[in-house]
Amino acid sequence: MHIPLHHFEDYIDETILRRGLSYFKYGQVHEPEETRTGEYEAIVEGTKDYTVRMTMNNGIITEHVCNCPYDMGPICKHVVAVIFYLQQDELDLKQKPVQTKPVAAKKNEEEA
Repeated sequence: MHIPLHHFEDYIDETILRRGLSYFKYGQVHEPEETRTGEYEAIVEGTKDYTVRMTMNNGIITEHVCNCPYDMGPICKHVVAVIFYLQQDELDLKQKPVQTKPVAAKKNEEEA
């Protein structure tokens, strides 16, 4: 599904938009890294940390993928959260600082 970045809200289910916006606003999106021209990768904190990758060309999202298990539609809330991150200045949105898990909590998760 190709999604124009400046009109993405018109292409995504309202429930998924709200959930993605919530993830963005509560600081669950780590700053996307441009791995190549027009290719972005970001970590979104959810029940686990999910990796979102997207490709853009001339302001259009041409590919997007997330490693979460969502399979109820063409786009998940984690991808939408990254889109909100990328559009935050245009939409005049603010994000809380990214919350990082304490080292002890991460170690305990790894041992489980």
